Amino acid sequence: MPNRLNQLLTQSGHPPLTPETAEKFSAYLTLLQKWNARTNLTAIRDEEGILSRHFLESILCAQALPKSVQTLLDFGSGAGFPGIPIALIRKDVTVTLAESQNKKAAFLREAVRTLNLKATIQRPRRNPEATLRLHNPPRRRQDATGRSRRPPTPGTRRLAGHPDHDRRSPQYPGPNQHCLQPNRVATDPTPTSRHEPHSPPRRANRITIQPINIAIQCKISQFTEKCST
Repeated sequence: MPNRLNQLLTQSGHPPLTPETAEKFSAYLTLLQKWNARTNLTAIRDEEGILSRHFLESILCAQALPKSVQTLLDFGSGAGFPGIPIALIRKDVTVTLAESQNKKAAFLREAVRTLNLKATIQRPRRNPEATLRLHNPPRRRQDATGRSRRPPTPGTRRLAGHPDHDRRSPQYPGPNQHCLQPNRVATDPTPTSRHEPHSPPRRANRITIQPINIAIQCKISQFTEKCST
């Protein structure tokens, strides 16, 4: 394995690894294949694919890092790429491996212990409330007409005429109250009915019925005249 990895580096135009670093990469490959047989760490499982894809690309990434870099965070490290190869190549860089899954975090701890690395492992905590809001958005409720509507919020219950509003409030007239709008004063002192808040006075109803009574009386008088003749 060390010879094959150095061969790939030479073919790509990069310097080979030292014997000590190559041996650590060989131990890393053995540990990865052992854990990958029972835990899904990487989709690539064959040795040639791991060397050419994971190891080679991570080593090239480590060699391309500027010399001024002192700390590095590998967020979502998974099987340790590219964090562990960078820690093996650049021993002057403090690497932090962040992984939220328990099985992958356990593998990272075992790899750091086996390879004797100075890398630290962090397991970020997930926010269950954010996950619940993301996968379970507020459902729409249906009213009496079958239309879907969102559940009323505390700020919109009064505007929607929710039954639990305060009827004694000036914005919601009761049986003997007037609707007082902002910056306005009620001018009509006549109390309104609870079921008909805008019903006109009864005198107006009599005036509208009077022409009908006169027309009926005229018809009756005409009919009596014809009968008398």
